[in-house]
Amino acid sequence: MGRCLATLEAAPNGGIIMKHPVITALIVGALAVAGAYSKVAASGPRIDRATVEFRQPVTLQGHVLKGRYLVIHHEGMMQQGKACTYFYTLDGEIQGKLVASFHCTPVAREKVAQFIVRMSSDNPAGVTQILEVQFPGTAEGHRVPAS
Repeated sequence: MGRCLATLEAAPNGGIIMKHPVITALIVGALAVAGAYSKVAASGPRIDRATVEFRQPVTLQGHVLKGRYLVIHHEGMMQQGKACTYFYTLDGEIQGKLVASFHCTPVAREKVAQFIVRMSSDNPAGVTQILEVQFPGTAEGHRVPAS
């Protein structure tokens, strides 16, 4: 038979008292490590997501968008100089195919409460182009690079 390393005893308040201090210390230590790990994971790169619907055609880096899209911005990828803003088609609530991705230019803005898409049709063709996106709760826009 195996050796019992700790015994549990009912406490007067309905809880449990652990009778072996070494096991208690190991459990408390394991919980502390798990708590520290979750804090590190929670403080990782910010990833913002929003859905948007374009009822009229708009362009984004030469792609014509019409309908619903999932827009994602990954701060960690931006810090690495890689494509950090992604536009995916949406089929219901399911992420579809990647339509466009680019490394944005961050722009300081006032904090907003809702997802913002800044567009312009001030171009020779008169086509509405997406210039920038901004996610709710942030004070930074993400400008589309000139193509």
